[in-house]
Parts: sequence; structure tokens; C-alpha cells
Amino acid sequence: RDAKTMLLILLLSTSILSEPHGWLSPDGRNGACRTPGDNHGSYDEVWDQTLTVCQSRCIESPECVAIEYTQLGPKFWRCELHKEVPTHTVPIAGNVCYLKPSKGRAAVWKRQQQLQAHSAVSATILQYGRAELLPPPPPVIVAAKPPPPYPPLDKTWAAHMAAGSAAAPRAQRPPSTASAYSTQPPRGQAHGVQQPQQLPRTQPPAPPRQCSCQYDVILIGSSVAFGQMAHGDFGWSSMLQRALQQRYGLTFLNAAVPGSDTHLAMNTLRSARLAACKSRAVVIGLAPANQGLRRATTLHEAETVASNFLSGLRELVDLVKQRGSVVFLGGVYPNGAYSPQLHAEVLHDVHETMQTWGLPLFNFLSVTENPLAMGQWLPGISADAGHPNTQGHTLMYNAIDISLFANLQCPLI
Repeated sequence: RDAKTMLLILLLSTSILSEPHGWLSPDGRNGACRTPGDNHGSYDEVWDQTLTVCQSRCIESPECVAIEYTQLGPKFWRCELHKEVPTHTVPIAGNVCYLKPSKGRAAVWKRQQQLQAHSAVSATILQYGRAELLPPPPPVIVAAKPPPPYPPLDKTWAAHMAAGSAAAPRAQRPPSTASAYSTQPPRGQAHGVQQPQQLPRTQPPAPPRQCSCQYDVILIGSSVAFGQMAHGDFGWSSMLQRALQQRYGLTFLNAAVPGSDTHLAMNTLRSARLAACKSRAVVIGLAPANQGLRRATTLHEAETVASNFLSGLRELVDLVKQRGSVVFLGGVYPNGAYSPQLHAEVLHDVHETMQTWGLPLFNFLSVTENPLAMGQWLPGISADAGHPNTQGHTLMYNAIDISLFANLQCPLI
């Protein structure tokens, strides 16, 4: 067979293996389960059970993360309920290793299979005489376009007039002639002679209607939301504050407290300063790392942390809604302490759960996660394990759709 035929067969076979449904092998092959270092890991044994019963026992057990099923001779079957996530298999006849189904695990596993398929195709091409390897598959990163600059003042006025706004912004309308935006020179002045011009306004007009709270948008969160490790602490939240002020005239309060989890964020939201301030919107910028995810060593611990994080986040959302404010969710993001086989799976589970809540969500994960190392930061965008640098904060800001903040109303409660 020629090289093209071999490549086609290889690509088709790897694409079939990479379909992430049901019970999946850690590496797409049959064999016995192994953890890092080729260790067996911790597991419980159950004998003389069918594969279906073995899978059911694993689903019913909160500690079970994978199964190994073995046929020993014609009459004996062994079911191992593994408590540590296997990373690969070793080829032993009669053994199969399957990971417990999980949406986050499926995403991680599919990416691993894509990388393995890429490596296999590269090796096949090398075998047929080409000296170079294929480049790695490009990461799938969809970054939102940065918002356009704030329009000149005369165009802003024109927009208000066209929209028939009843309450024009509180600003002096530029004169129709001899202004900073006029293309005609003043009377008695020839073309081509530069004259001092009036500088445009740097601050847009305030919203027509004033709410009871002096802040239109309030942000609660942790150190990343605070802007820590960005140059001058000017992180994604400060970029958002500047954009909202310039585009919509919205006032902004960054009430994020470094180190906050959902419990401390609730204390912030219930503080005397914020309890009496019913803003137009509240942005919640938290991540499960401060909840304890980065310290979890087993899947059961990680899933418990994720459950606590989501429950606490729902309580924050409910309180904000009770106050009549619009809720915006800052999405989860990577951490240098996360492992692809444990923390990244749970992180993606949390992300997918938040997407089902029907709330505006800033998809930070899609623009900051390294597709070659799930759960990790993209190279060059982190200041340390838990914080992005200025470049990382810029990517996070670019993932925010600023137009979501248009036409925010004052709470009616």
C-alpha cells in the first residue's frame, strides 16, 4: 500500500477512537489501568460480576473514578473499582480499563486523542521518507473582538438625536461650525493653516436616569478580579471599568477581595456598604481554586469542591437577583497547580454547568487555557500559578461582550 492509503486508514481509525462517549480508555487502548509511575493505584475488588454490573457499582460509588475488568480463564471475572484516576494502560491480555463517564473528562480525553493521532500521523509520514514532523494542531481559541473606540462627541449627539432620546446627555453640544470636528475652517481662515482645536471630551455623559446606588456596576470576586499581578493592578476588571465608563457612562465599583471564595464573597455582598446599594448589575468573578480545587488529590475531593463552589455561586446569584440587579458571571480559568487528569476535568464540568444557568457568562477558559496541557495557562500569559499577567488579563477582557451592559435599568425593588 502507498503512503497516502496508510495515512487515510490511520486517520480514520484515530477519529473513531476519539469519539468521547460512554466509558473511555485513558489512552484509547485495551489493557490494565495504571497511574503515574506505572503504579496500580488504590482500588476495591469485586469478583464474578458482569461488565455492566461493574460499571453500575462504579457509578453508585462516589469514590470510584475508573474500572478495570479482567477475564481470568473461562469462568472467573474480576472487577476493580479504582479510586485514583488512571493516566494510561499497559498491554495485558484480557484486561480493559475504562474511566467513569464525565463531561469534563470527555473534553480532556478527546484532546489527548487528537494529540495522539497527530503524533501517529507524524511518525507515519516520517517512516515514509519525510524528515520533518507535522506541526502540532492549532489550539481552538475564539477571542472576542476588542470594543471599538468611543465615538467623537458630535457623533454621539447624532446617535442620541437619531434614537429620539428624551433625556440628552448632560454636555454642551459642540457648535455646528468652527468646532473641533468641523471640516470647514472658521471664517477668514484659509485652508491648510493649523489652528488650536478644542480637545474632545474624555468622559462620556452619565446615564439619563440616576439610580439610588451611586455605582451602576459592582464587581465582587477574588484576586484575579481585583487585578492582582497585572501591571499597576490594571487587570481585566479595570479594562472593563474603563470601557463601561467611556461607552455607556456607567460608574463601577471593584469590591473584589484577594483570596475570596464563595463564602467570603457572600460576606462582601452582605456588607453594610453593599447591602444598601442596589446597582444596575453585579459581576461575580470567582474561581474554584480558592474553594480548594487546587489542593484536591482525588476525584471525590475535587467533585466535592466543585459542588460546594457551584452551590455557593448559586446563593450569590439568588441574592443579587433578590436585590433586583442583573447578574454577570466571570467564567472559570486555568491554574498552574491543576493536573489534566484530575483538576481539568472538574474545571470543565464546572464551566459547562455554569453555561446552563442562562446568565451572561464571560468565557475566560476558552481564551486562556493551554490546549496542549488542559487546565494550565497558555504559555507567556501567567505571572504565577494562580494569576494571569497583563497579557493574560487582556485576553480575559477581550472575551467580554461589552454590549451586554447596554440599556441596564435601575432595580425596581
